[in-house]
Amino acid sequence: AVPHRSGMQAQEYLVLHRGKANDGYSDLLALLEDLLAWADTSYGCNRIGVTKDFQGSPHIDSSDVSFQYVASLGDFDVGGQLCVEGQRPDEVY
Repeated sequence: AVPHRSGMQAQEYLVLHRGKANDGYSDLLALLEDLLAWADTSYGCNRIGVTKDFQGSPHIDSSDVSFQYVASLGDFDVGGQLCVEGQRPDEVY
């Protein structure tokens, strides 16, 4: 499969569009909207990305105008790591 964006790998990558038809994924979108409303009732976005085994590279999306929320679900007995960059390139949390 062709990556959604260069520098990114994922076993599965799905983009759900809020306010539009997402054939076969309406129940998933409803659950994710409930989760987002629980986390931040005032947060607005027009798309929700759902991935499996995602590996990304540091980047800034040109269409992003604010922060993003990330939820990681599953059994994590081995592997996996979430890294978040700070203001400087050498700041990684």
